[in-house]
Amino acid sequence: SFAAGGGIHERIHGALAPCDIGIAPRNICWHCARCVSRLVASSCIIHAMQPTFAFLNLTPAQRMTQFWATLQPPTREQVQWVCAWADQRGWNGYVVGGFVRDLVLQYSPGDLDVVIEGDAIAVAQALAEHTGGSVHAHPQFGTATVEWRSGSGDRGAGIRDRHGVGNDAPPFNALDFITARREWYPQPAALPQVAAAALPDDLARRDFTINTLALALNGAHAGQLFTVENGLADLADKLIRVLHDQSFMDDPTRILRAIRFAARLGFGLEPHTGGLLRAALEQGMLARTTPARIRHELRLLLEEDCAAIAVRLLHERGILAALHPALVWTDSLHDQFKATFDLDLPRTARRNVLLLLLLARLSPAERHTLASHYNLPKAERDQLGQWAQLATLHDQLDRATLNDGALDALLAPFADEPLHAFAIAHGGSIAQRINRYRTMVRPIASRITGHDLLAQGIPPGPAYRHILAEARAKQLDEDQGLGARDQGLGARG
Repeated sequence: SFAAGGGIHERIHGALAPCDIGIAPRNICWHCARCVSRLVASSCIIHAMQPTFAFLNLTPAQRMTQFWATLQPPTREQVQWVCAWADQRGWNGYVVGGFVRDLVLQYSPGDLDVVIEGDAIAVAQALAEHTGGSVHAHPQFGTATVEWRSGSGDRGAGIRDRHGVGNDAPPFNALDFITARREWYPQPAALPQVAAAALPDDLARRDFTINTLALALNGAHAGQLFTVENGLADLADKLIRVLHDQSFMDDPTRILRAIRFAARLGFGLEPHTGGLLRAALEQGMLARTTPARIRHELRLLLEEDCAAIAVRLLHERGILAALHPALVWTDSLHDQFKATFDLDLPRTARRNVLLLLLLARLSPAERHTLASHYNLPKAERDQLGQWAQLATLHDQLDRATLNDGALDALLAPFADEPLHAFAIAHGGSIAQRINRYRTMVRPIASRITGHDLLAQGIPPGPAYRHILAEARAKQLDEDQGLGARDQGLGARG
């Protein structure tokens, strides 16, 4: 059961005493399947960080004020309701992980995860009943997500991105709740076994020290910060550090996450952590991980605004080659990634274009094998197939003359993402033709439709496609000719 065991909170908070910013005048060891990192937030460590992080200079009450200000009003109200509900049961709630890290760094915070020393699923069910929302629970891990409807509310304030640009907090339509837990791995690369525990155990199970910051939400310690050893120091020194030597063996997807955080935050890998990552690669740990988990991490990495940096780091660390020997990072691929970002596409479309460009150097057979191994969604597999089809049209797209009717007949079957990627990869006249088609030809509506044919007494059937295609080609060529004639008249005028 994920309900907190009897007396667990008394044991924790009886062993810890408050200081000016957190809890940890002395080191605490907790029993679990593996040695747990120590929970520290001593005054001397905080004092050393004060010139770097203004958030640490705040009193606990001031930190809570800043935290509440980052949330949408409806979300703020619900989190406050959760705190009051948990208080009535003697349960403690914490915001843990990237949200707190970004608050300290003064970046725009991301997803909000609430860790409960108690029963997170019970909290989620109570909140869902209170809001009229729905719960998606995972009892085997003691986690739950609550979704509810709310108004847009006011935006948060006072948060900057990593470049110092103002950026409001994102609107939350859901809250994730996690029961504080300890984890152990029955074998490398397996999913963990879990059991309810306390905050120190929960922090010790996490991937990197910079993601172990926790902000207490309620009770006597509200507004105080917690972290494991090196948590704040690594944040100040801009280092990615695992919590123990078996981290990459336990969960090899942390290899990809380490690179993603390094690229996003501009951090480096702590030297010992870098050696552990290299050893995990040499032992083939990525190949022992389920393809679905690798695919998920790659998709997250390619969705980052720093995707080019991240993929370059994957190459430099030998991770790309571990995923597939033919995957390489080159200067031309760097230029193609940059051109993709210049298009200002929606995030998912941009990710798909980057994936096509990354896989373009593979043979069709290699792309098919990789897509099957990682079980890419049908839409992405179709786009890979369209890339191969576009390659067969290279010479036709590159010929000296190609009117709009013929261009439309060639490119109409293709989705935007493969067209973007093919144009970026080949440049020159091919890129010009594809861009003309996308921006000037494809948007033109056909003047003759199936309804017109039906009105003329032509029965529906396979002939419709041929008739409509001929009519559209004629329409486009005529429009193109009229446009050229008008330009000529304008020049003479």
